[in-house]
Amino acid sequence: MTIGKKILHLRKELNLTQSQIAEAVGVSTPAVSKWETDATLPDVSLLGPIARKLGTDLNSLLSFTQELSPIETDQLMHKLIQLFNTKGFNSGAKACLKSVNEYPNNYYLKFKVAVNIRQYKTLLDIDCSKSQLARYDEEIIRLLTEVSHASLDPNMSRIKNAAIRTLSTIFIETNRFEEAEQLLYPLPRKVLNGRERLKSVYLKLGDTYEAKSLAQTELLVDLEHLLIDLLTLFKSSLLEGSTQKAYDFANDFYNLASLIRLPAYSPSLLRVEYFLAQKDISGAQEAFKSMIDEIITSNLVFTSSKYYDVIKDSLPTMSKILKKDYRIAMYKEIVDNPLYDDLLQTAPSQKALNELKHVVDV
Repeated sequence: MTIGKKILHLRKELNLTQSQIAEAVGVSTPAVSKWETDATLPDVSLLGPIARKLGTDLNSLLSFTQELSPIETDQLMHKLIQLFNTKGFNSGAKACLKSVNEYPNNYYLKFKVAVNIRQYKTLLDIDCSKSQLARYDEEIIRLLTEVSHASLDPNMSRIKNAAIRTLSTIFIETNRFEEAEQLLYPLPRKVLNGRERLKSVYLKLGDTYEAKSLAQTELLVDLEHLLIDLLTLFKSSLLEGSTQKAYDFANDFYNLASLIRLPAYSPSLLRVEYFLAQKDISGAQEAFKSMIDEIITSNLVFTSSKYYDVIKDSLPTMSKILKKDYRIAMYKEIVDNPLYDDLLQTAPSQKALNELKHVVDV
């Protein structure tokens, strides 16, 4: 952030006019305007008075901010998340965006801020105006776009890819399909790059730990991709009227999701959609009850899975708070999704939904 933009930002935060700044430091109002548009720079002798009038120090005014490490960024985000939970959505979102202004070169922070504002927008009651909420949506897209287009260290490539995925999801949800395509199409398709042979090398060396660690890490990603591909094939088959194929894909999805139990993928999800598409309310009721049970019992604890026993310590564990947040999001998604409207008019499905509602206490 330039010094001019810093002056503009702080002045607006304090609801000061350019004239008030000009009067305080002994210059004309047009001079202040030129600073804020980066047409000119203030004289060095004026930096102290400017900082005092704006309630800051020279380091902050000149944007001499120490960058945060990833661990420090996570610690900051933990405090910001507490604000969401204690002060409400608007306070949390404002604090998040303020932190980004303080650390404008921290792309990891930008990604975390965008994702958390987006997440808590669905989890909490909205305590701001529609226009303010729209501005938050614009900020989410702006931050994700910056991360998506940034030239980052290779170690940060997963953050960039995650930003691209999240931004493309937003574009798809808002029917901005061409923008989503432009964002996703340049991504390299997955090809065998030789790394898969590294597992064979480890086995030849007798290093089963490294072989299993690499295999489990890649398996976790591959399994999620498989679920997404099955979901795509299922929906495509429904759109094409290939009901038998759709039924088969729904069952394949169920079997795979039941085996690996990734928390974001309820095994019965596609079965519910299939039966609803076929107007089979009885079948949909049964599948919906199973889906609710899966949401209630979902977790991110991988300690008991043979597929992740080597890498379990590097994987996230869902705390009680995060588990409740996830269930709240799923509850709201079901209630707000018109797909389930007719189903929720039936007593069995309403009873199942109330069980979830009782668990999340919304």
